[in-house]
Amino acid sequence: MARNPLDQTLDTIRSRIESHRGEGVSEEGTKIALINPLLRDLGWDTENLREVSPEFSSSGGRVDYALIIDNQPRLLVEAKALDINLDNPKLAMQLTVYAVTTGVRWAVLTNGDEYIIFNAYAEVPIEEKVFTRVRISDEHVHSAQVLSLLSRSATLNALLDAHWQEELAKRERQHVDQKVLDALRGLFVKEPPDASLVRLLRRQVSDLAPSDIREGLRRTIATFESSPDEEVKSRVPKPVNPLISKPPPAESRASDMPDTVVVPARERNFHDTFLGENRWYAVNISEELIPRMKYIAVYRTTPVSAITHIAPVKSIEPWEGSEKFVVNFSEPAGEIGPIKLGRGIPPAGRRYTSKAALEAVTSIADLWGVNPKAELKQIIDAQILNPPLEVFATYRGQKQTARIERDGTLTFQSQKYQSLSGAGAAAKRAAGYTGPKPATQGWTFWKFIDEDGLGKPINALRRRFLKQQES
Repeated sequence: MARNPLDQTLDTIRSRIESHRGEGVSEEGTKIALINPLLRDLGWDTENLREVSPEFSSSGGRVDYALIIDNQPRLLVEAKALDINLDNPKLAMQLTVYAVTTGVRWAVLTNGDEYIIFNAYAEVPIEEKVFTRVRISDEHVHSAQVLSLLSRSATLNALLDAHWQEELAKRERQHVDQKVLDALRGLFVKEPPDASLVRLLRRQVSDLAPSDIREGLRRTIATFESSPDEEVKSRVPKPVNPLISKPPPAESRASDMPDTVVVPARERNFHDTFLGENRWYAVNISEELIPRMKYIAVYRTTPVSAITHIAPVKSIEPWEGSEKFVVNFSEPAGEIGPIKLGRGIPPAGRRYTSKAALEAVTSIADLWGVNPKAELKQIIDAQILNPPLEVFATYRGQKQTARIERDGTLTFQSQKYQSLSGAGAAAKRAAGYTGPKPATQGWTFWKFIDEDGLGKPINALRRRFLKQQES
């Protein structure tokens, strides 16, 4: 049976890695010998500057490659020399900032051997933005299946986006399992063991005396504490599931598949052409996507700054001998939304989405942009949060408390912390966590008592602030 051409290329790259490891190969040499051959085999024309733009500059900085489809950067790739360790968090932070400022969701950090794929838009700590990572030199890992998600065809079909949704579901299950495990630990590690737990167990094993049950629980404690910490294990990068390259069933990702082209329009052109002629021209649409386009929506620029109308597509035809197209409507455009810009990134050119996605969102930020992360000080200045505010968290069955100060810092056990996450990490250690630095999403870790008397995560205050900013 013939081998996949990508597998053959990876064999060649693997051989080069083994041959040149430790020789101080430069970044440029890494690109030429290891990265460019892979990009070519993934369907990217590395000699076409409109498809692979080297030394791509954005307002956030410069990145080694921008992989472009229809004049829009879709993937950013930052290259480092072969022997560079990619675990430096500054590298990941710099790359994801470039991606966000460029309006690109997916970014890749590589040294020609290891590839780390980031979802730059994910509103989580930097280490949780990692979708997956793979080393070409690890032959037992399904390198070709993972790296094929970076191919031009996979990018065109938004397969990374579909797999990210599966990853989010998996992480949510892990989060639930961790909370259950922490609750069990909280019951087991009490000394003496929790009386209600002893009574519950005695109903199940009535032939045992309470003293026997308590001793059994103490031995169970030792079993828990001698096993690797589950939270640490959940943070360690795992070998990629070989099924990751298989797209989910069509019905599960139908709403993610593009069937709508969104075009920007000034007010006069919107009224004269989009509404007046029931068509739009001249649009630069990828020929590969033309058969899929069922709708065309319009983003009206300043002063409206919103998607307001959508029309069904009758036909898409070449426009006056150019490389662009005219989109003819089968019926007049109807109103939708309005889907306001919010604090997202305005679409300066045509963009793709799905009609289902348009019906599900309320702002442009939900489609292509990201809401900026609000800082505690901003929320305090907006008088949504009035310090000093007592906050609390329960970890491993232990309740920890801290205080948000007027300058936006947190005080925990007489120590001052500059962020919710930093104070959260300290609280986990105070509760007995002894592993590596615990990654903590402080906005959801810490809670406060709201006006309705309910405990809510601090993130609820951030959402109120962002909503206030959008209104």
